[in-house]
Amino acid sequence: MNTDCWSAEDLAEIRLKVGNYLWLYLQPSASIEELTSSVQNLTNLSKTDIEYLSIVHYLLSDEVKNFILSSPKLIRRFSHSTQKEKIVYRGLVKGAIDWNLTVKERSTKGLDWTLFVCKPTSRIYNLPENQLFKFLLIQIKRLIEELQVLPSNEVETLSLDQLKTEDGKETLKERLAWLRQNINNVLKSVLLDGVDLPGFVSERMVIRAQTARNKDYEVVATAYLLFYGLLEKMDRQLLERLLKTRILEPLEKDRLYELYVLFEIMAALGKPFEINLIKSGAEAIATYKLDTTDVKVFYQKASGLLENSVYKNVFDNYELDVSLRRPDIVLQIKTEKESKLLIVEVKRSINDDYIVDSVYKVLGYLADFKTQFPNEGQKPKALLVVWSIKRKNPNIPLAPQEIIILGASEIRDYVKELLS
Repeated sequence: MNTDCWSAEDLAEIRLKVGNYLWLYLQPSASIEELTSSVQNLTNLSKTDIEYLSIVHYLLSDEVKNFILSSPKLIRRFSHSTQKEKIVYRGLVKGAIDWNLTVKERSTKGLDWTLFVCKPTSRIYNLPENQLFKFLLIQIKRLIEELQVLPSNEVETLSLDQLKTEDGKETLKERLAWLRQNINNVLKSVLLDGVDLPGFVSERMVIRAQTARNKDYEVVATAYLLFYGLLEKMDRQLLERLLKTRILEPLEKDRLYELYVLFEIMAALGKPFEINLIKSGAEAIATYKLDTTDVKVFYQKASGLLENSVYKNVFDNYELDVSLRRPDIVLQIKTEKESKLLIVEVKRSINDDYIVDSVYKVLGYLADFKTQFPNEGQKPKALLVVWSIKRKNPNIPLAPQEIIILGASEIRDYVKELLS
């Protein structure tokens, strides 16, 4: 049985150590954490990943949250102007009667005493600040749809309090569902039917929102200015400011430990040549160029690798729902002479029986993907990383075997030695 081997101090230390890279982690089930963390240089990210990261953290921002919370109250006190139109009514009166025009109208219509020319007051909602409000609602809804991580079924009466998990944390998927539900509710207002959707935002719209008598419009302007700076200007300093105050963290300790091991491996390899976000559909998380050796690091997925599965082939002729199993981390190592893989399986445990069972699982991976290891002499082919492991002779270097078992504190030094 895999019992919890972490103390509160262990958890705090792990969270501190993953802080430098945890901003890369973008998964729907991740909890939203408020903290101050350091951020590695963003320049190695692709433009696409920068845009994705900007969208996620814009939607998680306090500015957007406050905008959504203020929207229902703003609609109830929607800015408007008034005008009085002259309308001819027969048999009824709406608004003030213009008797001079009424007399003239009756004289041209055969002295019809049922005619009245009235000036009813009408409200005009198509104002610059309201156009900005509608523009921002539509843009936020579009951004949520672009992320494509929303749950398929939404509760009709979602509220922020209902989106908390048992330990008080809210996930990215839940926050996005709450945003979209509230935006859809606001967009149902008939008042917005009379507001044009602008093709672009003018300075006048922003100024009108900032100076409106209803102070809720200031929230609209603030949320838009963040949208402009982060998603239109793509201000990286602004993005770094958001990343330093809010990250996404796995709800499960086991997943957090997997990320710790991943980041320790990345730290051992040095400065990445290229780095990618850890999100749905991601390819290699990082690529390194070490003298004559190129290394790619994959997490939970190895595109183009480990596809020829013996395990999966066994079930091809049976009506069994079996998905392809993959190890937690895979390193693809290429030199001028050869290309090889290193499998890394992570188990947050100190339990002897569980570790033994995990070795069998890793042996299963090696048998399953044996065609991916053409060099029979490659040692090791896999690393099993547990929380801690006792050795009979701790001062003697590990013998070269197909599987090496490491503790948390050994990862970085071993990877450096392995690739030196």
